[in-house]
Amino acid sequence: MQTKTLKNKVLFTVILLTLAIFGAKFAAQPIAQATTGTPLAKNQLIPETLRDIAQDELTEFGDQPYPSTVAPTRIEDLLPYAHGAKILSSEGESVVYSSPDSNPYTASLMRSAGMNPQDGSTDVTVVTESGDIAVQAALRWECAWISEYVRAGRAGNDQAVQEALTQLERFPSLEAIRKYNPELGAGHAADVLPRLRQGDQDFAQYWLDGSCSGLLH
Repeated sequence: MQTKTLKNKVLFTVILLTLAIFGAKFAAQPIAQATTGTPLAKNQLIPETLRDIAQDELTEFGDQPYPSTVAPTRIEDLLPYAHGAKILSSEGESVVYSSPDSNPYTASLMRSAGMNPQDGSTDVTVVTESGDIAVQAALRWECAWISEYVRAGRAGNDQAVQEALTQLERFPSLEAIRKYNPELGAGHAADVLPRLRQGDQDFAQYWLDGSCSGLLH
């Protein structure tokens, strides 16, 4: 089974599922559907190669402000499939690794594809490209502020809503977005921010429940 993380050209990062062992192809699924928040075993460590790459890209993303209700992003938040993984190859800007079905995120992904992850004999192959982790960090940051936008709106705190919106307006100009996925920034500027400026709390909640559910686990 092969999973490839892609720089999204439209609205959010997706995972393309291909079950090579069955010769069947599945449609793109949001990463949110594969990240359940199930606790990881203590021995499921992230390989040092991936941790170093993630740290570099998280550093590149920068020290951004977060709302008080959401913890700043950690490496573990950005590499759910890398816990217990084995590096298969690392060439240029790509790293290929296998994620065991003992990883709960991998098991969830397999179940969503109609596979049984309980036999311990199947790995998922993951391909990550340069910039993917930095973009994922930016998306999680955006989701944190959408969460604050919704919370403040429900509380009738107009000042906090405006503060959240001020931060969200920065998303298209974040260095990680401008450098690695400007199309994503343009998509959000055209389709997401206008709805938030209009005070569309229903849309914000819809976005939070869908595109953000796997990023704020």
